[in-house]
Amino acid sequence: MGRYCLRRGLVPLAGLLVLASSFLPWWTVRILIENAEGVQSSARHASAGAASWQWSVGLALGLGVVVCWAGVEAFAPRRRRPVSVVLAAVAMGGLGLLVHRWMSVEPLPPSEGSVGVGFGPPQGGSEFLPLVRDQLHSYEADGLTAGVGWGAYVGCAATALLIVALFIPVPPTQASAPPPASNEVG
Repeated sequence: MGRYCLRRGLVPLAGLLVLASSFLPWWTVRILIENAEGVQSSARHASAGAASWQWSVGLALGLGVVVCWAGVEAFAPRRRRPVSVVLAAVAMGGLGLLVHRWMSVEPLPPSEGSVGVGFGPPQGGSEFLPLVRDQLHSYEADGLTAGVGWGAYVGCAATALLIVALFIPVPPTQASAPPPASNEVG
C-alpha cells in the first residue's frame, strides 16, 4: 500500500512542478549599468513559452502525461502498467526536447563595440534589441550576460521526477486479486 500511495502522490506533484516551472525564468539577461549613482545591475527574464517553442512543447508533453495518467487511474486501473510505460516514453520525449533546446543554445562571440540582447531598455541604460523567440544565443562580456535561467533546471528536474514516478511499481489491488479457492463441492 505504501508504494501505491507514493506513486499516487508523486505523479501529481511532479505535474504541478512541471506546470510551475513553465512560469519560472528559463532565459535570463543581466546587464551592469554605470551611471552617476554607481554601478547597478538590471535583469530581464523570459519564461519557457516566451523563449522557445521546444521548451513549451516539452513541458506540454509532461502536463499531458499527468492528465492521461489521472484518467487511467480513474477509469482503467487494471491497465496501469502498460499505459505507464507509454506515458513515461512520451515524458522522455518531452525531456529530450527540453534538453535538446538547452544544448543547442550557441554562444554569441564577443564583438567590437556593444551588443544588444534583452527585452527592452533597462532603467537608465541604452537601447536593446528585443528577444526573438527560438533565436537564443548565450553571451558573456562587458557586463552583459545572457543565458539559460534557473527555471530550466527546475523544469528538467520536474520532468525527470515525473518519469521516475511513472515507473514506481504498483501492488495489485484487492479487486484484481484472484478469488480464494472454495472447498465447497456443489
